[in-house]
Amino acid sequence: MNHTLATFLWYFSPLSAGMFVFGLIHAVKHALKGNENKTFWCGVISTIGFLMSLRTLVEVITW
Repeated sequence: MNHTLATFLWYFSPLSAGMFVFGLIHAVKHALKGNENKTFWCGVISTIGFLMSLRTLVEVITW
């Protein structure tokens, strides 16, 4: 595997997973409090992290 790609995947994968978990936890927390605006933006962060995780997975599989 290319060193640059390996380095990218090493740092990118935990970041995207962290965004997904952070966004999901905070979206649920704000939903329980009834704060719809923050729930929406935390959901956006979680979705972006999830999609980045999928892209990383596809890159690894198709390498």
